Amino acid sequence: MCEGLGRIAGLYDFYERMKSRLLLQTYCCSYSLFLFLIFPNIAKADGIMPKSNLVEVSNTLQEIFQKTERQFLLNLIKSADEGNPQPQNNLGVMYIVGRGVPQNYSKAIEYLKKAADQGNAPAQYNLGLAYINATGVEKDYKKALDLLTKAANQGDTEALNNLAIMYNEGMGVSKDIMKAIELYTKAATQGSVQAEANLGQIYVEGKGVPQDYKIAAEWFQKAADHGFMPAQYYVGIMYVNGKGVTKDNKKAVEWFQKAADQGSAEAKEAISKIQQN
Repeated sequence: MCEGLGRIAGLYDFYERMKSRLLLQTYCCSYSLFLFLIFPNIAKADGIMPKSNLVEVSNTLQEIFQKTERQFLLNLIKSADEGNPQPQNNLGVMYIVGRGVPQNYSKAIEYLKKAADQGNAPAQYNLGLAYINATGVEKDYKKALDLLTKAANQGDTEALNNLAIMYNEGMGVSKDIMKAIELYTKAATQGSVQAEANLGQIYVEGKGVPQDYKIAAEWFQKAADHGFMPAQYYVGIMYVNGKGVTKDNKKAVEWFQKAADQGSAEAKEAISKIQQN
């Protein structure tokens, strides 16, 4: 076994995943600014600068941004209350994370359900995560499975990955590794680095499939090449142990360094151990 290879991608932190699922019809800005990501295929417009980035901005400009945010919120609420599913999803997420509105799980679930019932895939995904994490609702894996399936059937990549996890772990459904691999592979084909890494994990563990470090290394490498920090660390581990790849401490350090540059304490420790030997 490769030492240190634990489960690297699971049902992601609800707060973080919710932030990345906020669909904005009017405004967006980059995730690096700690606000909202725009969903694929939604046209970008002027971004809202988060308050944490307003320190060096003039008072007049701050007032303009604050007024813009308030107006955006009013427009969003109006549109959601008129029955539009995408603003309903947006507002549901905002109530979950407490951005722009007081945190209110009850209202969040109300809006997410309205959007999900209209077939909005991101809302189905978010509501599914709510049932998994018991956020504003009782934990219910079967309802989560149904919602993630609906979102996945509409091509939602991360719904596919999380649905695969549920089949992999037997959450709300009988454990089915082959079904999980099928879903992971589909998600990976659509660009999910988490799914690529999860496939690597499956072949490392050899549960439901023959253990195959070479295939595992290939999947970890794909995710690492796409910049996924945990996979970069595990590629380093595989080079250290010579599992699925030729043992090569130099390459191991290269990949550990990439992971360390993204904040991996384990990668920094691994580099230190290699340098001491």
